[in-house]
Amino acid sequence: MRSILILFSAVLALSQPSFSQTANPPVPDTALVMAAVDTLQRIAEETGPVPVPPASEKALRYYRSGNWLWGLGLLWGLLVPAAFLFTGFSARIRNWAQRLGHKWF
Repeated sequence: MRSILILFSAVLALSQPSFSQTANPPVPDTALVMAAVDTLQRIAEETGPVPVPPASEKALRYYRSGNWLWGLGLLWGLLVPAAFLFTGFSARIRNWAQRLGHKWF
């Protein structure tokens, strides 16, 4: 058993990636980088900001309804566990589970 453990440890140790320093990555050509930067700047100057239309009433109603649903979900997620805790219902569930599983443990 000990020899299997030693063999497993040796295989595991030898299969780990090497943490030695690898070769330095190639340095990008500065002329190529500058050309790419110039191209991106030119594209940004040509396009400029995009006009955004004002939100419609339907979009605003959808946004507000999502906020209401989020708030109701938050309240539901806080009130139901609080009701379980403060009414003693969680203790009744615990006692029922103990009666049901008394043979298991």
